[in-house]
Parts: sequence; C-alpha cells; structure tokens
Amino acid sequence: LLDRRFPPSSRPAGLVSRVHQGKCADLYEKAIAEAGGWKGPVFANLDGWGADTSYEIVRRVAQQKSSEVLVTFQDQFFIRFADGEQEAGERVFGDSDWRRVDQLATPQKKPFLLDLYRQRLHDAGFAHVLTFEMIDEKGHSLHLFFGTTNEVAVEKFKDGLWEVDGVTGQRFRDPRDPNQMSFDILEPDF
Repeated sequence: LLDRRFPPSSRPAGLVSRVHQGKCADLYEKAIAEAGGWKGPVFANLDGWGADTSYEIVRRVAQQKSSEVLVTFQDQFFIRFADGEQEAGERVFGDSDWRRVDQLATPQKKPFLLDLYRQRLHDAGFAHVLTFEMIDEKGHSLHLFFGTTNEVAVEKFKDGLWEVDGVTGQRFRDPRDPNQMSFDILEPDF
C-alpha cells in the first residue's frame, strides 16, 4: 500500500519505510532500534484508539531526550469496562489506580480518567502535557494527549491545531473546562 501510494522514486532521498505486523507493545522498541531511532529524538504517534497504548512504550519514549508522544485516549472504554476488562487499563495506565473510576459518580468519571492519564504522562517524564478532545458531529469524543519536554514544541503543537482542516466536521475543546463552549474550526468565534 505504501509503495503504491508513495512510490519509492517519489520519496525523499534516504527515507526508508519499514512495515511490522504484530502487537505494538511487542515490536515497538526493537523496530525503533533497527531504524536507529533511539539515537535521537522520537515522535511517537500511538494511535491505539485509546485502549491499547502501552504505558511502558510511553515511558520509554519520554526517557529519550527531546522526544514527544501523541496518544489517542478513549475514556468511555475505561468507564464501561472498569469492572471487567482490567488488563487494558493496567497496560494503558501502568498501574491499577484507574479502577477507582468504577466507584465515582457519572459526572466525575471522565475528568478523573483524563486527569489521571495526564498525571501518568507527567510521571513518565513529559514536563508538558496538552489534552484536546475531538468531538464528531454525533457527539462521540476521542482525546489526544501530547507529551513533550520542550516548550517550543508546545507552541508548535498548538499552532498546528489551529491549521486543522475543518471539513471533517470535528470540533476541538479543552476537556479541563467542562463549561467551555465547543466551537467549529470552520467558523471560530474569537
């Protein structure tokens, strides 16, 4: 698929692509090592749809100087399966603290999980963590967590969000402010 869409002759000189099949947690560190990625900063886009991103990988990326991580996170999975599917929660959070969500009142569940995961990224070694909620036109949400140790990267990431193509009908809002109005990127009202 990569070769068909981006023929090798159209790629920048020196760009090498590798495809690995299997579980990310089993392959990630070795694949990055084979590509020489651990010799410099790493940008890891860990898009496990919120329930399959290993905390160990996040922590490994945070140990690499000037590295960044972008993780998708779906709070509803952890709210729904807190009393059953605990293996995924342990993998994503790196411990069992997330299970307390099952004992909270419904309005407290989402903020609890978002704050806890933000703290886990800080604990992993990311000095700066930005959280954004993407909401589709049906009201379904998916969260993006961006972790970095670099203040310039924070500004660049924020700038990038303002350049998002609004054609998909998604809105962005800061989940730490539940009273904030959502706004459409196509016609933001500043």
